[in-house]
Amino acid sequence: MRDLTEEEREKAKAVALSDPEVRNIIAGKNYELAIKPAGMIITNETGEVETQFNGASVTFELEDGTVYSVHLDLATEKVIRISPPIYR
Repeated sequence: MRDLTEEEREKAKAVALSDPEVRNIIAGKNYELAIKPAGMIITNETGEVETQFNGASVTFELEDGTVYSVHLDLATEKVIRISPPIYR
């Protein structure tokens, strides 16, 4: 999977931070943010495996060690899913 461009990284950050549920999760907390590309791996009609790039995953690690992953579609600029928290 290809890396995100700087523009895509900034868009992913802005989309994640503008989501009301994300804002509620991080409200008043210190966190570290990591952004990675996200996509789907599918098998086409001829049996070949293809990677379809379509989004990003923004990970928030809160000061207490709790980690949230926010998955989003860069084309529509919408959050698709917020994964359940991981407690460390």
